[in-house]
Amino acid sequence: MLSASYYVQFKLNNGKPVGNAAPGTDHSVMTAHKSEKDAILRTIKLFGSGTYACGVMILRPDSGDPVEVILMALRAADKVFGSYVNKKGYKVLRGCSVVQGDAVTIESIKIILNAVKEAGYSVQNVTFGMGAGLLQKIDRDTMSFATKLCHITYADGTQKDVMKFPKTGSNKTSLPGEFIVKRNEHGVPIVYPKEVCAENDPENLLRVVYDHGKVSEWDDFDTIRKRVAKEWPLLPRSYDNISPELKSKISK
Repeated sequence: MLSASYYVQFKLNNGKPVGNAAPGTDHSVMTAHKSEKDAILRTIKLFGSGTYACGVMILRPDSGDPVEVILMALRAADKVFGSYVNKKGYKVLRGCSVVQGDAVTIESIKIILNAVKEAGYSVQNVTFGMGAGLLQKIDRDTMSFATKLCHITYADGTQKDVMKFPKTGSNKTSLPGEFIVKRNEHGVPIVYPKEVCAENDPENLLRVVYDHGKVSEWDDFDTIRKRVAKEWPLLPRSYDNISPELKSKISK
């Protein structure tokens, strides 16, 4: 995990971090001090130039039912730090938030956030830690995303389209051949077989950045995030992105 994060930051994003994390403690750290107050003061001393510098203290509840402990933490923090009501009518804690790092799964996150909203608090008060659930139970299949081989050129120059089509797992079907991606009249990216489009089609959104070595500069994460933030809200929630020509090729 650390080696992957290092590579992404320094090799793919010009040295800029692609994510942020807050310093956190666990039971052994907190209970090793003479009192909870001593433990908290020490974390402020050690990490005061980080998250604390923004005026935000992050509370991590003890283990237990995640919904119950999160709500207990929110209400306790509300009494001490106070809160204000945002434009949507939910309470936002002042200078404090809560992190849940135990029993975290995709389903439990939904349950927790619904409970937080029903209790009258904004979901921005809650973050989730990378516990065993997030680290070991979330993979490429969670979002139905994977990169597959689609076309190969052999040493003798012969070529072959490659497609994965499991008989008992149609949700893992991959696309065969080389592709071109162009926007339709609604601005939605559509995937076409390369052979049905003109060579070097100027409307093709795909570009080669690596071919037996780096071919051209690739966009860093900041650029990609800005593009997603701009374009994502303009796209429909669901859409069939496979062109009729590619569907015909798949059916063969």
